[in-house]
Amino acid sequence: MIFYATHADSWFDTWVTNQGGIWQSISAIFTVAAVLIAIWATFRVLEEERKSRLKDELRAVRESLSNLISTHGAMEGALYPFWKRDAAEWPERAFPYGGSLNPFADPGVQQEGRVNETAYRIMGAGQVLNASIRGARSMGSSVWDRAEIDRLTQWINTYANRAWKLPYFLLVPDRDDSNPWTGYRLADESSMHGGSGEYVKLVAQQFASGKHPGLAPEGPPGAETVAGFYDSAELILIQAVSAFLDLGDAAAEDRRALRRRRPKSFLRDDNSGDDVLAVDVTAHQVEYPSETLRFKIHGGKRYEAETYAEILNEIWTGYSSSTDNEPLALGRRQDAAARLASKTNRDRLQALVGRGIEPTAEEREILLYSTFSVPDQFRGDQPFVWALKDIQLVLVDDLYDPECYELGADVPSRPSGQVRFLKAQTERALLESIGEFVSSR
Repeated sequence: MIFYATHADSWFDTWVTNQGGIWQSISAIFTVAAVLIAIWATFRVLEEERKSRLKDELRAVRESLSNLISTHGAMEGALYPFWKRDAAEWPERAFPYGGSLNPFADPGVQQEGRVNETAYRIMGAGQVLNASIRGARSMGSSVWDRAEIDRLTQWINTYANRAWKLPYFLLVPDRDDSNPWTGYRLADESSMHGGSGEYVKLVAQQFASGKHPGLAPEGPPGAETVAGFYDSAELILIQAVSAFLDLGDAAAEDRRALRRRRPKSFLRDDNSGDDVLAVDVTAHQVEYPSETLRFKIHGGKRYEAETYAEILNEIWTGYSSSTDNEPLALGRRQDAAARLASKTNRDRLQALVGRGIEPTAEEREILLYSTFSVPDQFRGDQPFVWALKDIQLVLVDDLYDPECYELGADVPSRPSGQVRFLKAQTERALLESIGEFVSSR
């Protein structure tokens, strides 16, 4: 028994020795497999950690969006007293305050303080939302299309930095301001400092549909216009950010690794296929006459060009070079006409006073404040008759043209008497309002 056991052990040891290469191979295979499993497990843990952090970032986006929406509501609440009263009814306040009067005890100052505070909250909320969106993308850079992320954050930045300005300045205007806030001024400001072109088009579409003068709306109709615009803007904001979140949620719950996903567009509506941020606005309607134009301003300079837009661009620098759609072009024509009318009326008032003729308070008010908006005197049932000596009143025709208003809107009565109207609906009409076309002879 001892002999056979010893012999068997010797045979087995010899066999194991002879087969050593096989065992080493098997051992190496198992070692590699163990390492690969460990690496897979490590990547799996890291991937789950990334998805967990992505979910946290998406939660931050939701909270930031909710905060931005709530600040919009807070702005409407802060503006509520202004919406109830006409700006002219607010008492004049001289700064700095004299005597023992504390400016912060003034209800008007307190209300404006609440408005300004809310404005800064909107701007801050927009920055936080953009930071949250970029934070989410840092966890899943292969989830969203980078170009669309840039478009979205640019739009949000423009919305947050401009969203409070128009309602505030339209509802609380400075009547002595020679550069009043209009929808077109908001469009110009929105395009500054890398602003979103799509947001600019939204402003143009809302405030210059061709049925509403793009000047300074006042009273309930103006308030409704402003509120309607920001309701539309807020809806776009919610749709775009929600689409971003939907794609992120799908990536966070998918079993596939984030790094294996391909960047995907998220701004197109699944049903219609329309781009959420894109705005369809009529292109700039440049008029091309059949021959070279020769134009002369009344009592002034002569111009020669191939298009009406070129002449307008020489008179008002930036007219055609800074617009790519007709609503903004219309707005710039209306704005230019209003500024010309305002300067003319103020110069004539100054000349009148220089001659020792003092107009009535009503006449003075009309000369000073009748170009960007419609004076209350012109809203009566009977047309107002302007008859101040030999002073001609200059107004913008669009404010009194029924074709410039929505069907059924309350169109102001067109004043009669010594009144000259500047028409801005077309490029040629505006030029004919300020001068005449002459022959080459």
